[in-house]
Amino acid sequence: MSEGKIIVEKKNKALYLTISNPDTLNALTVQMRQDIIDNVRAAENDSDIRVIVLRGDGDRALSSGLSMEMLDEIKTVEDRIEQWKVGKAVRDAFADSTKILVCAVKGACAGAGFEFAMCCDLVYCADNAKFVLPEFNIGLTPGCGGAISLHRHIPHNRFMEMVLFCDIMKAEEAHRWSFFRLHSVAEQN
Repeated sequence: MSEGKIIVEKKNKALYLTISNPDTLNALTVQMRQDIIDNVRAAENDSDIRVIVLRGDGDRALSSGLSMEMLDEIKTVEDRIEQWKVGKAVRDAFADSTKILVCAVKGACAGAGFEFAMCCDLVYCADNAKFVLPEFNIGLTPGCGGAISLHRHIPHNRFMEMVLFCDIMKAEEAHRWSFFRLHSVAEQN
């Protein structure tokens, strides 16, 4: 089982949440998603925090989405519903936050990672950023609201290509659509 974690740092009126599971391109476990929820909600009561920054450990990925171990455990409709509820809880925590949510993307930003980025107020991506919703390839639908959010940002035909065919959107294309801001995130602090 993946031993990922969320690294939490407070610095300069910002709360940094770093998705750390580098052997799996920062794949998310159930506990990691719960840690994100708990930290975003706790920040609401901390007047020293003005900004929450979500980022990935290393240069290869913000997140590749849900861990394969977690996906392998989805066997029944009830299992899918439970996974959807956790994804919705993350989305709700972001939506309910009064803090500015910033996402810094390097490399792969897939599945739940992409969906989390779309929930943020500001998204800055490095030249190597690639965005994809790969769920249809494994018989799932984007569970954290990705299909709903993505449709609001890009033209309908491009949206359909990304969701139905799991097309990848590179940083330059995302910038052209004014979807995300292309910016060097090499220095994330």
